[in-house]
Amino acid sequence: MPEVYRFSKPEIVIRIYPREPKHHKPHFHVEFQGKKMSISIDDVEEIDGYLPPNARRIVLSWARENQEFLRRAWDAVRAGKKPPKLK
Repeated sequence: MPEVYRFSKPEIVIRIYPREPKHHKPHFHVEFQGKKMSISIDDVEEIDGYLPPNARRIVLSWARENQEFLRRAWDAVRAGKKPPKLK
């Protein structure tokens, strides 16, 4: 399960799974203190799960600013390649 980004403070992990049949649209998974959420890339909307409000705000803001990176990461991971690094 490739990690595509990690926030250090607070520790939030962003992952994209290579073969996940559950959701059909491009999305990523967030993990924070045992809580998980799936978020669509194209419209930056919550699909499933729960994050505490502060972590949710941080992730949604970051995702809006980094949609192009997330699209490239989605394409790479789904093609079996290593995700790009965020510059």
